[in-house]
Amino acid sequence: MEHHVAAVERLGQRVVFHDGDEEIAPGISVHLIGGHTMGMQSVRVMTRNGWLVLASDASHYYWGIEKHKLFAIVYSVADMLAGYDKLKKLADGRIEMVVPGHDAEVMKRYPASRDNLKGIAVRLDWRAFESLNSIKRPRLLEWYTQKSMSLLPRATAMA
Repeated sequence: MEHHVAAVERLGQRVVFHDGDEEIAPGISVHLIGGHTMGMQSVRVMTRNGWLVLASDASHYYWGIEKHKLFAIVYSVADMLAGYDKLKKLADGRIEMVVPGHDAEVMKRYPASRDNLKGIAVRLDWRAFESLNSIKRPRLLEWYTQKSMSLLPRATAMA
């Protein structure tokens, strides 16, 4: 432990500790969540799709925040459960914008940042639904209807 403290002291003014909730820069903030550990913080970042919350260990896996289930190692049960609500609130109620700290499912829910990085790196600022948002609004219903109709089996005439 002492070697960690010494390493931080050598960094001097380059390291800034934040206690509680605080804005780091415009569009980036840290938030005290608690639960798994006493001082657990999550990071909130403004993206083109709205607020994205990097939950870290405040929600190890999607099943934690989605089903309000606790991780096996918990400092405070009450703080962890309250933390799930805070994470959702920080993401403006959009649970799909909360990214857990250890879930491999993240690699499936977000697209690869490049084709050669599939399974390695994803774009957290892009979602599958974004392609729908790029379509002009008046034509969205028409596009959706055409896509839906193309998936239906063709009707056959009865003799």
